[in-house]
Amino acid sequence: MQVMCIREELCERCGACWAECPRGAIERREEGGQERYRVTPALCDLCRTEARGPRCRAACPVVGCLVEVRGPT
Repeated sequence: MQVMCIREELCERCGACWAECPRGAIERREEGGQERYRVTPALCDLCRTEARGPRCRAACPVVGCLVEVRGPT
């Protein structure tokens, strides 16, 4: 099963992915005074019903920040 993963080292913490996710699969939390975003694999379905693919990746201003990885089986 493939899911999206946020590459922390590239994330600008803008929240575009979080706002765009239709399944609520992206968690927003504060850590060390900064917002952090994390994908909950059990909720991510890669926007399979969307013709253009994952909405979070399309909304993200940073190319390569959101990548598909093998999730838990």
